[in-house]
Amino acid sequence: MRQRMENDLSVTVEGVDLTTVTGLVFWVRQEKVFLEYVPEVADSGTMLVHIPKEDAMRLWEGNVDMQFAFTAQDGRPLASEIVQMSVGRLLKEAGYDPA
Repeated sequence: MRQRMENDLSVTVEGVDLTTVTGLVFWVRQEKVFLEYVPEVADSGTMLVHIPKEDAMRLWEGNVDMQFAFTAQDGRPLASEIVQMSVGRLLKEAGYDPA
């Protein structure tokens, strides 16, 4: 099952230069499950988020809400719009060694 895999997500962002922000966090929520990650900034418009197998196993078929937040150069805390996606689309089929 897809939701039982460890995954690395590449998230494309528009409207903000990620290389200029601080305190970047990425959230995944599915009902009572709330996961928080500190993404790696790949370039000005891309962040990389690693979801460990243990966290992926907490998700089930259905939708998740995703959002990221950061502090802008001028000190303002900002957050993205919430994006909803199915777990089957979010997590890939092959992400860890099942052994």
